[in-house]
Amino acid sequence: MVHPKRAGFIPLESPVAQKGFFASRQGFLAGFTLVEILILLAIMALLAAISIPNYLSVRHDQNQASAIASMKSIARAQESYCAANKKYTVSLKVLSESNPPYLDTALAAGVKQGYVFNIEKAGKDTFYATAVPKMYQITGTSSFSVDETKTIRSKDNGGAPLIEGQGNPAD
Repeated sequence: MVHPKRAGFIPLESPVAQKGFFASRQGFLAGFTLVEILILLAIMALLAAISIPNYLSVRHDQNQASAIASMKSIARAQESYCAANKKYTVSLKVLSESNPPYLDTALAAGVKQGYVFNIEKAGKDTFYATAVPKMYQITGTSSFSVDETKTIRSKDNGGAPLIEGQGNPAD
């Protein structure tokens, strides 16, 4: 028979055995040291520093793709409105309140997914609509425009509104 003080045996009446699973051999509760916690925090900060810019970049790209899709919707809505009324309108609200509505109410409000939409001018034969980032470099970096030719143009111009005819065709 092995002696109880040998072979790692801890008697039940000892204070170490009574403290449970997290008890250490010296009688103190086991836990993480300050250095271990600081290392864990440093690893979490590193992961956040890597992942947050990627997340913002993806969101930024999604906002710009949504702005291009919205500009296509505005161009189609203007064409439909013009076919019915023999002129283009200068109001997004008119396009959404027509019967049938040509635009959804979210886009007609003028702000959608980080972009501000506006119809700058409209007449019998022409219209010019723009989309500008609500907060430049946060919600987007490119401004977009569309006219009666349905050509969407884009330009990174510091968030300033586009001037008619300015910019390159968007993808």
